[in-house]
Amino acid sequence: MELVANSPQYWEFIRTLRNMDGVREGFIQQTYITPQVHEKHIKKHGHLYYICIEDGVPMGYVGVIDNDIRVATHPNHQKKGVGKFMINELVKSN
Repeated sequence: MELVANSPQYWEFIRTLRNMDGVREGFIQQTYITPQVHEKHIKKHGHLYYICIEDGVPMGYVGVIDNDIRVATHPNHQKKGVGKFMINELVKSN
């Protein structure tokens, strides 16, 4: 696993993962994120997100905005330590 800086190639991955049933419920704000709303948000804050990759496949994301940690792991990769890895890497880099 590695944590890489967010880039436009991952923007839709972040939005899709954030909107997934079972993931969305883990956030305080649970409304569906439209492409337009996401584009506005990610253009402003995208540099604050990191993507967890393994074998070229994105597995989750983590970011900190206004001292609020946002973390999500794709359901196919949950219970494998991905979230813990992302948080640990984020802490090490700050």
